Amino acid sequence: MLTKQALTQELRILNSFVRRTGDPLGLKLPYWSKWKEGLELPQEGDVVFFTGRTYQMLPYIASLPDLLKTAQKALRGGRIIGTIANVAARLVGEEVLKAKALKIFEERSIKILNTVATALLRLGVKFTYFNDELYSGALLYDVGLDENLREHLYKIYRIFEQREVKEIICVDPHTTLLLREIGQHFADKYRPKIRHYFEILLEKREQLREIVNQKSLGSFVIHDACVMARDLRIIEEPRELLRMMGVTILEPETTKNESNCCGAPIDYAYPELSKTIARRRLAELATVSKNVVVECPFCLLNLSREEKIFGVKVWDFGEVLAEAMAL
Repeated sequence: MLTKQALTQELRILNSFVRRTGDPLGLKLPYWSKWKEGLELPQEGDVVFFTGRTYQMLPYIASLPDLLKTAQKALRGGRIIGTIANVAARLVGEEVLKAKALKIFEERSIKILNTVATALLRLGVKFTYFNDELYSGALLYDVGLDENLREHLYKIYRIFEQREVKEIICVDPHTTLLLREIGQHFADKYRPKIRHYFEILLEKREQLREIVNQKSLGSFVIHDACVMARDLRIIEEPRELLRMMGVTILEPETTKNESNCCGAPIDYAYPELSKTIARRRLAELATVSKNVVVECPFCLLNLSREEKIFGVKVWDFGEVLAEAMAL
């Protein structure tokens, strides 16, 4: 658990990185655009595929425990004066941070984003992607840096407005919430259409049936992300889509808008408590099925860390989609 002083410093550095580099980890190299390799996306257009860098950050967030161990050895007396940004910037540096990133989460995040984009393209959805896209600001929101979040979201909206974007396709619930429910309060009169990709897949349900395999993928227990179910009220959409992809959906004891949390939102400050919450939730899910499907990158990360303990496999929705499309 972080001390109040360490937590305050972490938040200060986190905000300074977002302001200076647009990235909460202070990374300057465009690690967030690897997923689009092999896809022919137009350079211009008024519909944008916006990842918000959330999935791409998973390998770096997953490697933080190792980074902290490195930091402890580097500091006199083993005292850590910060965490995420402090370790990355002052103790380890960008190149070491990149080397420490867990390869498996990098590969998974790339596959998930590539699959979602491929599905949309096959369904006839035309969109562009900005190689210089900004971070969504999810961590600023989670840690309560409201004024800094306001400034960051205003910057995002200004870029979209200047580029005459009319529609934004989001991939994760946090980014969707920030742009749809929160960002528009800071965006003057600019009002682009903002949709999560579930909503587009469902709109194209007839075409989707044609591009997925007509075979059973087996039974999965579904974990509803807090933001997806409670804030965005997107609950039945993923269930209908999964059934169309040949999935038999099983419900845990706590489900839909009453679903138990995965523990990810407090991982930056209370990692042990976060782990306890994740294990408690996964224990509940494991009694229903050995295959767990999630809708959020942070749920994917936090629950996947504990899957071996319970003998389950945690799938992102995008990974199930890849199976259904035989990608």
